Amino acid sequence: MKKSILTLSLLLVLISTSCKKDEQPAPDLSGDYTFESATLVDGNILDLTSTDLVVLNAVTDPDASPPNSLTIQKGESASTSNLVESMLALSAPCTDPSINNWEYAINFKADNVLTFICSSESDKSADVGTWALEDGNNTLKLEFSSGLFKELTSVPISLKDVSFADGKIKGTIKSFPLMKDLDKDINDITNIQLVSFDIVLTK
Repeated sequence: MKKSILTLSLLLVLISTSCKKDEQPAPDLSGDYTFESATLVDGNILDLTSTDLVVLNAVTDPDASPPNSLTIQKGESASTSNLVESMLALSAPCTDPSINNWEYAINFKADNVLTFICSSESDKSADVGTWALEDGNNTLKLEFSSGLFKELTSVPISLKDVSFADGKIKGTIKSFPLMKDLDKDINDITNIQLVSFDIVLTK
């Protein structure tokens, strides 16, 4: 009996030691990143009948179907990138009347503070939340305390299946809340759809 207990104890020690050796060190993400691209994976994960993203009253186009709607198909990158780029830009502390003049960077600070920098306006910066690596460095969690993303959701935004290579952060945001109709109340939960897209940031 004592021999069995000793053998079991040694086995548990070996398993514990092995697990610790297999743990990968967290990559150093500190630095400035720019948005590179986004690709639509699913326009509304709660709608099993379609993978398209449809946002009503997002454009002025009476000939669109539905009228004045933005429609993006699964796998499309250009329009998805423009949409995500515009949302990220609105979190930057830029004040130029024309958003087309805004240039910004996303700074991951070593102390896990997330900062947006308006590089087109003397590098004005604003801390907008925090970042953290979880699930064995497979998830990058972004928790916003101010800015547009805070208005959209109080739930942290998570990049799943994230990878870090060649100065790029790549991952999938699997349930990002987006309004169905821009003319309706942002606080109306029935006006929210959950969108999934791949995203790439470059250092």
